[in-house]
Amino acid sequence: MRRNSIFRLASMTKPVTVAAAMMLVEDGLISLASPVHRWLPELADRRVLRARDGAFDDTIAAERANFTLVSEARQKIKNIPAREATGMRKLKGSFVWYELMTTDEAAAAKFYGDVVGWSATDAGMPDIKYTLLGMGGDRVAGLMALPQPLRDKGVPPHWAGYVGVDDVDAESARATQAGGMMHHPPSDIPGVGRFSVVADPQGAVLSLFTPTGADAPPAVAQGTPGHVGWHELHAREWQSAFAYYEGLFGWTEGEAIDMGPMGTYQLFAQEGAVIGGMMTRTDVAQPFWLFYFNVKGIDAAADRVKASGGQVVNGPHEVPGGSWIVQCRDPQGGFFAMVSNPR
Repeated sequence: MRRNSIFRLASMTKPVTVAAAMMLVEDGLISLASPVHRWLPELADRRVLRARDGAFDDTIAAERANFTLVSEARQKIKNIPAREATGMRKLKGSFVWYELMTTDEAAAAKFYGDVVGWSATDAGMPDIKYTLLGMGGDRVAGLMALPQPLRDKGVPPHWAGYVGVDDVDAESARATQAGGMMHHPPSDIPGVGRFSVVADPQGAVLSLFTPTGADAPPAVAQGTPGHVGWHELHAREWQSAFAYYEGLFGWTEGEAIDMGPMGTYQLFAQEGAVIGGMMTRTDVAQPFWLFYFNVKGIDAAADRVKASGGQVVNGPHEVPGGSWIVQCRDPQGGFFAMVSNPR
């Protein structure tokens, strides 16, 4: 049994181990193909075991390994929220919206419709043309023209993420006090909410958002096509970047993945659910956030990118946990990624 087959479980449920999961798989009580949230009740209701000494050898039967009980594991597992479960989620620290600023709105809407499967609808805003992108009745993202002042500064088409906060004005002030830079001060979107645009101390940009209503958008099942399945920060130095976001949003560290010469890929979680990763990139001119859109079938999605005038930059390739990813540019130059599980 391959260790990375249960990578996602191990990253979500410390101190649950590879060995504990193997025992349940071997007993036929859980399946590696099952969503992670279906594993948790079985693990909570049984003894959760950990190897006593040394690294666990996952090539031998679990019952032959040397284990000791982890007495507190049951309560810890019960407190872990299932990311796949639907319902309302906590506002602060959740990614609640995504937005593409581009140089050709009509062409971009068609491209992402062909590639991701989104439909495009005019938002009907009085002072600006704004297009809503979504699938199956769910609104996922917005699309608008890249403002001329940004074009004049050489800012290329790009995707932006909005993170929910309880008070945009207060959190914007905290962000700048922590070393961030204000790109757009807190402003109202009539009938929608209040937002600001802030760069972290290394230059990666996110928007802060408080909706007119009190709640964040409903959560959706992990892997739902057309929604965003992963958030990735390409930082100049991920350790200090994580400290900044931890203080601002309350994100917590997940598994740290050794990528060899590329360094560490640090997962991060919001309310116990792993939602993305961070890494150090010294080869990029500007730190940035990259968003991964869920699709069914990564190879077909990559083919659609090329057929629609986009460019495949990296991939497709497999990542720990069994998902497949591809990183791309749209015809106007916007950088995005897609993820599929299974391939």
